[in-house]
Amino acid sequence: MQAIDRKLLRDFQRLWIQAVAIALVLACGVAILLTSVGIYNALSETRTAYYERNRFADVFAHATRAPLSLLEEIAKIDGVMGVEGRVAGDAILDIPGRARSAVGRILSFPETADPVLNVPILVTGRYPDPLKPDEVMVNAPFAQANRFEPGDAFSANLQGQKRTLRIVGTVQSPEFIYTIGPGALMPDDAAFGIIWMSERTAAAAFDMTGAFNDVTLAGLAGLATTSLGAAQAALRAARLAPAIAMQPTAPPWFKRSIIDDAMARMRLAQSTVMILRSLLRWPVRSFLTSLGLALAVASVIAATFINDALDEIVDLAFYQTNRQDAM
Repeated sequence: MQAIDRKLLRDFQRLWIQAVAIALVLACGVAILLTSVGIYNALSETRTAYYERNRFADVFAHATRAPLSLLEEIAKIDGVMGVEGRVAGDAILDIPGRARSAVGRILSFPETADPVLNVPILVTGRYPDPLKPDEVMVNAPFAQANRFEPGDAFSANLQGQKRTLRIVGTVQSPEFIYTIGPGALMPDDAAFGIIWMSERTAAAAFDMTGAFNDVTLAGLAGLATTSLGAAQAALRAARLAPAIAMQPTAPPWFKRSIIDDAMARMRLAQSTVMILRSLLRWPVRSFLTSLGLALAVASVIAATFINDALDEIVDLAFYQTNRQDAM
C-alpha cells in the first residue's frame, strides 16, 4: 500500500461523517435526476399516446366556404393520411345566472360515424342525437366553470337567431387542451367554451349545407422531413472528433497598430486592454451593441412613463378641468 493510500484511509477514518454526508447528497442528487428523467419520459409518452389515440390533426386550415367535394381532392395530396371537413363558427352565449355574456366556438359533429380526426373523449352523458337539433356537447372545463350538468340548457345567438341548446354530454378534446377565447390573453373557462352540435344543425345555422369552412389534415410528410433533418445534423456532429468539436473558433488575423503601442505605454490593465481592443477592432458590432442597450433603456423608461402620463391625464381631466372623480 502506498503512502497516499494510507493517508486517504486515515482521512476517511477522521472525516467519516463528512464522507457519509457527501455520499448521501450525491445519492439524493442521482435519485432526483433519475426520478425527473423518468417522469419526463412518462409524461412525453403519455402525451404522444393521447394524441395518437385520439388522432390529433397535424394541419388546421380555415376557409370562407368550400364544397364537400373538395375533400376528395385534398385527400389525394401526397403525404395526407386523413382529412376531415367541418363547420365552425362563433356564437354569443346567454348563460343562466351569469350577468355577462360568453362566447362559444361551434363545431359540427358527424352524424353517421365518429370524427376522423380530433376525436373528443366523452366524460359524461352521450353524443347529440342528429334528429334533435337542440342537443349539444360542451367541453368539460366550460361545463365545470358554469356548473353545467347533462340536461341543463343555455341560449346561443346563431347568425342573429336566438336558440335554446340543451347539454347532453361533456367531453375532453385533444384539440382544446388550452382554450383561449377571441381577443383573450389568458384562458377563461367560464366565458369561453367549445360546443359540438350535429353536422346538419351546424350547417343550417351557419348556411353551410353541402359545404365546410374548416378542415383538418393528418400526415407523415412533415414529421418525416423534420426528423430526417434533425438526424442528419446529429450524425454530422457525431462524426467529429471530441477535440475538434470542442475546439473554439479560430480568431481572425490581427496586426499590431499604433493604438496597441499607445495602450502599452499607458500600462493599462489587461482587462481594460481587452475591452478597448474589442471596441476598436469591431466598431460596427460595438455600435450595434450600444444601440441595443440604449433602445432597451429607452423601452424601460417609456414603459414607466406611460403610467405617469396616465396619472397626469386623469388628474388634469377629472380633478382640475371637470372637477369630478375618475371612475
